[in-house]
Amino acid sequence: MAEGVTLYTPDKIRVGTGDRMRFTKSDRERGYVANSVWTVTAVSGDSVTLSDGQQTRVIRPGQEQAEQHIDLAYAITAHGAQGASETFAIALEGTEGNRKLMAGFESAYVALSRMKQHVQVYTDNRQGWTDAINNAVQKGTAHDVFEPKPDREVMNAERLFSTARELRDVAAGRAVLRQAGLAGGDSPARFIAPGRKISAAVCGTAGV
Repeated sequence: MAEGVTLYTPDKIRVGTGDRMRFTKSDRERGYVANSVWTVTAVSGDSVTLSDGQQTRVIRPGQEQAEQHIDLAYAITAHGAQGASETFAIALEGTEGNRKLMAGFESAYVALSRMKQHVQVYTDNRQGWTDAINNAVQKGTAHDVFEPKPDREVMNAERLFSTARELRDVAAGRAVLRQAGLAGGDSPARFIAPGRKISAAVCGTAGV
C-alpha cells in the first residue's frame, strides 16, 4: 500500500528560554510525540534544548528537516488538544464566520475537558454556541460536556469485546482453562487476540 503524502508550509518562529513548545508530528525514531509540551531551557545558535521535566532533547531545526515539526505551545486547536491536560485552559468558541463549522458537542467536549482546575470560554454568541451543542445529532445537552461519560474507553472496550472468542475455541484459551481446572470449557471469560496496542492475549469477563 502506498504511503500518503503530506505537504507542509515552512515558517519561522522566535523562541527563547522559558518558552513552551510542542512537536506537531510524532516521530518514533527520535522519540517525539505529537502535541507533547516541552520548555525551552537553552538556545545556542541553531540548537534548541527542550525539557519536559523528566527528559531533555536537543533539536536543530535549521539542519534537520525532521526536527522542523515544532511550534509554540501557548495555543492549540481543539483537534490538537485531544489527550492534553492542563491546570488552566482558555477556549475560544463561536458561531460567527468559519467558527460555526466547528461549533458542536465534540469540539466543546475537547475544549472544556482539558483543564484540571479552571476553564474560561470566550465566545461571540453564548446562546448560539450552547444551542449548537444541544442540537448536536445523537448527543445530550451542554451539561453532558461537563460530566461526560468515558465514551472513548467504552467504545474501545466494546470494539475489543466484539472480537473476543470463547476460550474453548482457541488453543491459548483452552490452555488457560486447563490451568484453571476448567477443562470443561464453562467460563464467562473471553479470548482477545493481540494487536498493535495489545502485546499479549487478554482474557476478559463479560459483565453480568
